[in-house]
Amino acid sequence: MPSTVQVNQNILEMEYAVRGPIPQRAAKLKEDGKNIIFCNIGNPQALGQKPLSFSRQVISLIEEPAKIARERAIKELFEESPASPLREEDFISEEILSLSEKVLAKTGKGVGAYTESKGYFFVREAIAEFINRRDGFAPTSDLAASPEQIFLTDGASDAAKRVLDLLIAKKTDGVMIPIPQYPLYSASIKMFGGVQVNYYPDEEHDWALKRNALENAYTQATQEGTKIKAIVVINPGNPTGAILDVKSVHEVIAFAKAHGLAIIADEVYQENLYGGEFVSFAKALGEEKDVPLFSLHSISKGFYGECGHRGGYLEVRNPPRIEGAEMGFIDLLLKQASVSLCANSIGQVMTYLMVSPPE
Repeated sequence: MPSTVQVNQNILEMEYAVRGPIPQRAAKLKEDGKNIIFCNIGNPQALGQKPLSFSRQVISLIEEPAKIARERAIKELFEESPASPLREEDFISEEILSLSEKVLAKTGKGVGAYTESKGYFFVREAIAEFINRRDGFAPTSDLAASPEQIFLTDGASDAAKRVLDLLIAKKTDGVMIPIPQYPLYSASIKMFGGVQVNYYPDEEHDWALKRNALENAYTQATQEGTKIKAIVVINPGNPTGAILDVKSVHEVIAFAKAHGLAIIADEVYQENLYGGEFVSFAKALGEEKDVPLFSLHSISKGFYGECGHRGGYLEVRNPPRIEGAEMGFIDLLLKQASVSLCANSIGQVMTYLMVSPPE
């Protein structure tokens, strides 16, 4: 008989609803022949969203580079004929062939090799340029994003877990999360041994964040002995879909500054606006230097919906000082990332294509 083993109690007690009992029951019903539509998680292509041919063609070519020359050779030989349905436009465009060559050259040794632990530098450069365009930051200004403060990750969930893992140092350390929330946050806080501190956006006013609601949650938790380290904001909201107005974003920043908190800004739905206006926390933060900001983005949502390719990034602004250590916070994030060597290379390239779309 196998011996028993003691395991991490936090993981044993952790709950992750989107992969919990209800989805497991649904999977069993599917095995039994039932037609199940899985709406428990944001998984666009599983619900019929078609992948973009642009990105898929680039990925197919960098995975098998010999196809680039082969495609050009076939196009050179091709002549349209009434006997064939094939037309010139059925072949991969020269724009995509050239882009694939460019990406391959920038990877150095192709996508089968490990990358830097922060991720490909050319991808981090492209992300910084994307942030600067999105937020109106001049590339030479103090507000411009830095590739050295960007980490490529296996989706935004990976980025969130990295930050929470570092911030939760004691069992009394707490993180404020919105209710309702994406269960990644409650599960991760439990897994890392911290305290979940709930706050409640105002449902009657489009899920706006009111300062008094944040203060009430903070006060109650601190009175119970919790040391709050950070506040998570999901914008646009998951599952509410609400887009925070500029006033709410600034309320969070002012609240975080008043209490010495870091902000974890989950902004993976920033393209799913349906006529609304998205204001990033990086833009709203501006020249504020006293509030650490960890911003997350992903290829899993928006126009791409490439959940399975697991691509995303973490951008850090105003990294906090580490108590009792000489090491900087960016260096600590790099040390942490090095344990996994690197994020997957295809997800990194997909992220590059997301932030550098064709013009």
